[in-house]
Amino acid sequence: MDLQSVLLSPRLQASALYYKIKLCVHNFTIFDQKTKYGKCFTWNEGEGGLSANEFIFIISKFVEANVPENGETTSWSDGCTYQNRNSTIANALLSVSMRKKITIYQKYLVRGHTQMECDSMHSTIES
Repeated sequence: MDLQSVLLSPRLQASALYYKIKLCVHNFTIFDQKTKYGKCFTWNEGEGGLSANEFIFIISKFVEANVPENGETTSWSDGCTYQNRNSTIANALLSVSMRKKITIYQKYLVRGHTQMECDSMHSTIES
């Protein structure tokens, strides 16, 4: 899972519109390596920010929908503190794992080596 850099909307090539007010759009992508299924969760700055609460909602709903009872899953992400590496998300995943009786492993990629399948999806969106 990974958060794409901020997208600006509307995206126009006209230089006269460059300084007009634009809306920031956020895209959080989760890629299931087992099924090769990627899902993008997008919202704009009017619908939500970039706090742990937004990521908790997305990750927990995805895990609840895609991991069977008594199963296990591993989440790979970068070490971004507000997004992946904090006690709020760890507690939310603990709650989901206890409720569904699943095992969730959280693993973080080493700084500088964070190339993931999500990045190819982000590249496609940007182009």
